[in-house]
Amino acid sequence: MPTLRTATPRRWALKHMVVAPDNSKRGIDPLQGLVALHDGDDGSLLAIAEAHALTALRTAATTALASRTLAR
Repeated sequence: MPTLRTATPRRWALKHMVVAPDNSKRGIDPLQGLVALHDGDDGSLLAIAEAHALTALRTAATTALASRTLAR
């Protein structure tokens, strides 16, 4: 799942996910993945993050924004 941020500084991000259904039997999340952040101009790698943690943060932020918006 690629994305490009065109504002300064430009950034490319790529979310890479793997679905491993048998992980549930092992007590591990069946969704495994990472997010790679690259410089938008020269493509150099800036960061690698575990996708599950970022997804949890995004879900919390989206929920907070929706609650604030709907409370108006």
